[in-house]
Amino acid sequence: MIRFFLFTAALWGTAALSTDWTAVKREVKIPWDLEGTPLQIKTNSTLDSEQVIRVGMYDKNGTGLGAVVVKFSYTMFYYIGYCTENWKFLPVEPPVEVDKIWTLIKTETALIITCNGVEVLNYVFAHSSMEGCVGKEGDVVEQISFMDSWAGQDTASDFYRPSVVVNTFMYNISVWKTVKRPSVNITWDLETTPLQIKTNSTLGSGKVIRVGMYDNNGTWLGAVVVKFFPTMLYVIGYCTGEWQNLPVQPPVEVDKIWTIAKTDTAFIVMCNGVEVLNYLFANSSNSDCVPNWGGDVVEEIQFRIHDTASDFYRAGKDLRR
Repeated sequence: MIRFFLFTAALWGTAALSTDWTAVKREVKIPWDLEGTPLQIKTNSTLDSEQVIRVGMYDKNGTGLGAVVVKFSYTMFYYIGYCTENWKFLPVEPPVEVDKIWTLIKTETALIITCNGVEVLNYVFAHSSMEGCVGKEGDVVEQISFMDSWAGQDTASDFYRPSVVVNTFMYNISVWKTVKRPSVNITWDLETTPLQIKTNSTLGSGKVIRVGMYDNNGTWLGAVVVKFFPTMLYVIGYCTGEWQNLPVQPPVEVDKIWTIAKTDTAFIVMCNGVEVLNYLFANSSNSDCVPNWGGDVVEEIQFRIHDTASDFYRAGKDLRR
């Protein structure tokens, strides 16, 4: 599962991860809970150099799960062990700067890669045609290595560290705040600061989480809505049309913390640490979905008057950096 980062020991009462860069040593297994701690890698490799980032991943017993590979060829390619049969083009080309920081983020259902803060890949395991890919779902990665073996060599990675960002905006609002309805628009960059909502609504109550979203001009983008029916439902404005069943039903506890995260290409919704939705805009049949939600667009939110479930809110952790 994703466990959002603790930003400072003083704020959260927990030892903070070191953010110092460590020089890469190849073929050394490093304890790393990738579902809890995204991995950042620093490179200065250039396009067409044929250099490669190659990170092997292992479970708690040291059993290989496969590798995530990014290749600097005439264009940028990627490969995910047991998921992609061949090299694939990165859907988004990375920024042009030579010095790059790559971030590998794994959720229970997907692998997300960003480069200098730009999302270049959101790979949903269930979309693979290979049977072995589904085995990568869940909270499974406990060790990593920068590879140098018969399977291939990492020639691009120079330094690595955990992904931890001290976000002043998040620091200021990380305590729970009471939801007021109808609320005024709340300044909120959703692409960098996921929204956490606390509820005690029960299954079948008919109550609703309804969060409206706006761009930097205050223009309406749409809403993300979750409904407490006997089966939990959701709607994403301009994307889903009618109510849809949540692909994963949330935990049974009455007290729930919902996290709504947005990347350039998707909404990710979690409940009590369990990912219940990873909605890719490109998969919508509504032609307005990608133009409306794609990119870094959400700058304000509002708890709508018809929101009957949200009790408190606070900031979560920036997934991309």
